[in-house]
Amino acid sequence: MISGLDLNATVEYTLKSDTDNPTVWKLGIIPSYLFARISADAPTKEIQTAYRVLQIAIKGWENFNVPFTTEKEKLFDREIDCVPLSTLERLPLNVVTELAGKIMEINGLTAEEKKT
Repeated sequence: MISGLDLNATVEYTLKSDTDNPTVWKLGIIPSYLFARISADAPTKEIQTAYRVLQIAIKGWENFNVPFTTEKEKLFDREIDCVPLSTLERLPLNVVTELAGKIMEINGLTAEEKKT
């Protein structure tokens, strides 16, 4: 049985290499329509896709020296809260790619939800 997405759910994640007083990232669920539209570009626009995924799915953080803020942005005819790109540009590229990979993972269907 497939259950509906809990769009308010978050997963706490710590980077694999962040072991000394780590930052805790709160990663959220992306609405399926937006996830489909964004992931369609992934094979040809990997970096742009990674940043867009982070803008939508990061719902907060703890122990990071940058304040968490969002701003309204129109994306595929929907107005949503996004982390400003100017904030994400302060993250090293390896952090961007690891967080984006984790977000893509948590937004995929579980084995039970996949139908054969």
